Amino acid sequence: AAPSAGGWLRGGGLACCDHPDHQATTMALAATVATQVGSAFACLTNRVSVFRVGFWTTRWLLCGIVFEVVLTILIVYVPLLQRVFQTTGLRWEHWVVLSCFAPIMFLTDELRKLIDRKFISGPAGGGS
Repeated sequence: AAPSAGGWLRGGGLACCDHPDHQATTMALAATVATQVGSAFACLTNRVSVFRVGFWTTRWLLCGIVFEVVLTILIVYVPLLQRVFQTTGLRWEHWVVLSCFAPIMFLTDELRKLIDRKFISGPAGGGS
């Protein structure tokens, strides 16, 4: 069946990829990596804002993030790895959505730290 005016019909193909599960697998992988990046930066400190400590203070963390992002891009776009991991290339619209994941994770944790400092533990509370 061909796409209708309302979208995709059962049994019809998808313009984005060979198999619908491959796009879901790819998005799940990329979303997991994006969230891990946000979490990694958020976990640099327990209470103090990362904006005070600095993002670039842990070189090993930065190396790990670069490694996982490059590996993800290879898994998503290299044909041999696409077959092994059953992924497919993503369009720019997918990357726009995925680019929101890391900041959401990071900023949510920064808000938690702010609430902890201001209302729970106070400014003299222990921890980093």
